[in-house]
Amino acid sequence: MPFENDLEMLDEYTNSKNKKDFDKLMTSLQEVHSGDSIEKVELILKQFAFDFTYEYNFMKLEPQFKKAENIVFTNGTQVQKIRFLTNLGIIKTQLSKHDEALECNTKALEFCTTSDSNRMLMGIHANIGTIYNFKKLYRNGLKHFIQAYIYSKKYNKNEARFIYRLLTNIGVTFMTLNDNNNAIYYFNIALDTIPNNNVCVPLPVIYNNLALAYINNSDFENAKICLDKYNSLTFDKPRHFDVTNNRILGLYYFKQRKYKEALEVFLSQIEEVKSNKDGKNQLEYYLDIARCYIKLNKPQEAKSYIDSIANIRGIDTNSKFIEINIEYYQSIQDYTTAFNYSQKYSKMLTQKVSELENSSVEDLTDMLKESQDNIAVSAYQEKLEELKYLNFELNGQKDLLLENLNTLKEEKSLRDKMISIITHDVRGPIGNASQLLNLFSTIESQEDKDEIIQSITESVQNTYKLTEDLVHWARDVVSGLEESLTIINISDCVEEIKELYNTQLSNKSILLINELTSDYFIKGEVMSIKTIFRNVIQNAIKYSHSNSTIVVSNEIDGDKVTFFIKDSGIGMSAEEVATLFNSANFSTLGTDLEKGTGLGMLLVKELVDKNFGSISCKSVLNKGTIIKITFPLVNVSDS
Repeated sequence: MPFENDLEMLDEYTNSKNKKDFDKLMTSLQEVHSGDSIEKVELILKQFAFDFTYEYNFMKLEPQFKKAENIVFTNGTQVQKIRFLTNLGIIKTQLSKHDEALECNTKALEFCTTSDSNRMLMGIHANIGTIYNFKKLYRNGLKHFIQAYIYSKKYNKNEARFIYRLLTNIGVTFMTLNDNNNAIYYFNIALDTIPNNNVCVPLPVIYNNLALAYINNSDFENAKICLDKYNSLTFDKPRHFDVTNNRILGLYYFKQRKYKEALEVFLSQIEEVKSNKDGKNQLEYYLDIARCYIKLNKPQEAKSYIDSIANIRGIDTNSKFIEINIEYYQSIQDYTTAFNYSQKYSKMLTQKVSELENSSVEDLTDMLKESQDNIAVSAYQEKLEELKYLNFELNGQKDLLLENLNTLKEEKSLRDKMISIITHDVRGPIGNASQLLNLFSTIESQEDKDEIIQSITESVQNTYKLTEDLVHWARDVVSGLEESLTIINISDCVEEIKELYNTQLSNKSILLINELTSDYFIKGEVMSIKTIFRNVIQNAIKYSHSNSTIVVSNEIDGDKVTFFIKDSGIGMSAEEVATLFNSANFSTLGTDLEKGTGLGMLLVKELVDKNFGSISCKSVLNKGTIIKITFPLVNVSDS
């Protein structure tokens, strides 16, 4: 059978991309089979197969298919017609003519009625799945990918190269639908399908996707294994694989809140991404870099990448642009603009579902007019399922929007608290410096002036250091960074506070007595602990009479230590004590008419709780107050 032998030779030339020999043989065969025979159809299909392999010029191939269409459908077998339609569908898909591509593959399914054509069912359903994914109808795409996998086990068991690609597509689709567990399952099956880790197949694609799915599941140990396996592959990988792997490595750090490391990884490939002009890659990298800068409290740098998103061509960036702007305006505390972007996002989703609802009703009306058969009923049910899923997705997005709004409120509340702490803690020292400056203008003695200048200098230096520490602490807290636990000597803290409020103590002739034993320690967040004792001691000074004493002491009880801050000031009523730690509005003037924020003790209670301690108050009106603060005791020798 010489013609079959010639076809085998054409296949060999196609696989080796030997254009010269292929063209020579094809020319001779076309001279022999010049009519519209079934052999002519096969030669046309072989030519198309070679053009696919050799050129991938889809705009050039489309009109050639159009010219050959009549010959194929007039003289071709069912299998030849299927091959023609599926290849034409690939061309239409690559040219973004998705509805025409879907029509080609749907028509190809109609020809799959014989045992010879059954082996082509897998490929057709896989093509349809790809088209639906391009149309962002991922549920439909997944349905056809799964159907293709079912057919593969029945008719295509030996086509491992195609099957692992199909399994990879299933995994990617599950991941797009945020079902990372199923994605991981199918990616691992794809790895098992590859014989002996054959380097001819894109193992890098599977390792990249599998690492990303593990990262999405916060399984960083397995993610790292996949990233290492990618790097251990010894064969040359396409450059865009490395760019993708680099981004996944950045996400690996980002998800663990290692924002500095993530930013370094993203920036290492940004020039490569810009030069390739791949819109999807640019969008992903710009978003990732902007988020890193936001987390690192560098909004100006983030804004430059956010603005660049608007210039990306070839893909829809609208929803992503809105989402990153919500994050950005939250970070700079412009809650009004952030809320406006959130409303835009909600409106966009609502409009999308509304359009789909309307189009679904029109489609169903047309179908029911044309036919009352089972096809119409099936299509009706499919449309209802699609609409049901979209409504489910909208509800999920609405929940996400509400969650974002709640996060905005929580972040605003946290910022307000940190501002209150800073205001409360620096008010006293700044007031002291102001009093000293006023006093300076009334003194004539140079010696006294020098002494006041020295006091002002020390007060300003102490206040500056305190403010700087508080601002750094507030920035870390608002950014979500946890303060590390430290071994703390409270006696040293009290001495720092004594020096900070020295002028205030002197003005009221109050003696602050530190009776703490210096060999007992606690473990906590040092800025939080210092803020607790600053607030309590400042309140004691505020409400103490002139020429009185404040005593700070401690008492050990097993594995706990209790600190007492005792004054003999104006005291509080039982009603005032009852609301001291749970009211944001409790504030009274001090003995020298000092004003307060009304938030100090409420915040102190929160900070004490955060450091695994407890706080209570005992007070008698006009006789004084004792604040008791208890923390777990730490044995330094064991730490």
